[in-house]
Amino acid sequence: MAMLSLLFILSIFVCGVEGKCHNSCSHNGNCTSSSICECFNGFEGNDCSRRTCAKGPALSAIAYDVDKSHELVPCSGKGTCNHETALCECDPSWGGSSCGRLKCSNDCSGHGECMSLRQAALYNDGFTFNRSTTYEQWDADIFHGCRCDPGYTGMDCR
Repeated sequence: MAMLSLLFILSIFVCGVEGKCHNSCSHNGNCTSSSICECFNGFEGNDCSRRTCAKGPALSAIAYDVDKSHELVPCSGKGTCNHETALCECDPSWGGSSCGRLKCSNDCSGHGECMSLRQAALYNDGFTFNRSTTYEQWDADIFHGCRCDPGYTGMDCR
């Protein structure tokens, strides 16, 4: 009888330490002893039921310390995360897996090349861009613009 009482007390103790999490963390995480879900990579939410989207630099962020800005946020703050598909639904003019790429206006109307700041800095045609250089800042591959074919001008090479 004493052994049975001891087993009963031990089972109460073990159950109390184990913790219970809502929806068993959707089987996408581990339940801690304090009943909090610790989600596996790719999942988030109180019960780990939401899939996470790609993150990119916060493009509209205000610096919060010296050289501290553009922290990684879902969909770069330029779209919304579809938590069912884990895909970003980008705002107009923005693209890429994390909405972290400014698209070229009207895709350069088929009369030019869409290039990043990094590409534009390297480009040298002896006339339009004059000389090449390098551009390695945080936004080098984010902002894009059109390099128009001869005879075409404007933001979208019309």
